[in-house]
Amino acid sequence: MIFFQLKNRAEGQVATVGLYSMAEEIALLPGTKITTVVNMLCSPMMAELQTNIESMRAAFYRAVRMTAVIVVPASAGMALVADEMVAVLLGPQWLPAVPVLRLLCLYAGVRAIDVLLPPVLFARRRERFLFWYCLALLILTPVAAVLGTLWNGALGTVMFATPVYCAIMLVMAKEALAEMNGGFTELWSALWPIVAATAVMAAVVLLLREFAFARSSESPVVRLVLFSLGGAITYVAVLFAIGSPVIAEGTEVVGWILRRQRQ
Repeated sequence: MIFFQLKNRAEGQVATVGLYSMAEEIALLPGTKITTVVNMLCSPMMAELQTNIESMRAAFYRAVRMTAVIVVPASAGMALVADEMVAVLLGPQWLPAVPVLRLLCLYAGVRAIDVLLPPVLFARRRERFLFWYCLALLILTPVAAVLGTLWNGALGTVMFATPVYCAIMLVMAKEALAEMNGGFTELWSALWPIVAATAVMAAVVLLLREFAFARSSESPVVRLVLFSLGGAITYVAVLFAIGSPVIAEGTEVVGWILRRQRQ
């Protein structure tokens, strides 16, 4: 009897780890691809501007906008269409991972902005602070994850670990902004058009789900495509309507890329 109880407990733990790992891999995919490139460009830029605080602050906010304009709606969109996306990409057997995936999308959006902060602190010679920051993450986040796992499996892991991670990240954000003579108000000014457009996008997708396709018999593939198109069109339209500076910045970056390809 004890053997079978231990076997069932071990199988449950393996299933929990599998659900969490798969959900994390999907949730972090958009942010990882973008932030890797942005971080490679941001580090030397911040090092070059370390004595020019105003230019450093302007470059940082621009990097935040260029990252958030893609990662924030992508993370929110993945959370909104998690049912259809998991069913299409992984199959119905992975549907229990949907709640975990939705929560991890919040973590992914925060992490995408988080990676832009260390280059600022390195440029300003705050290595000691970064050491204590990493040590706090190394100690507190696993403890929260273990407590969450014991409470409610993979879902509890995310519910406990994500707030702890965000709280520690806010401390680093405060230090980085202080080094640039900035603050959370200015950071919000850089991000609010993106957040507003994402909120409208989410409302449209939820309305489509609840009313237009509430009783429809379309396949998950069709629903995924329709929800994604509706959300993307809404998001871009709202950004243009608000007049966010990220539109001009994105156009400038695309033009620079095209010019580089022609040379």
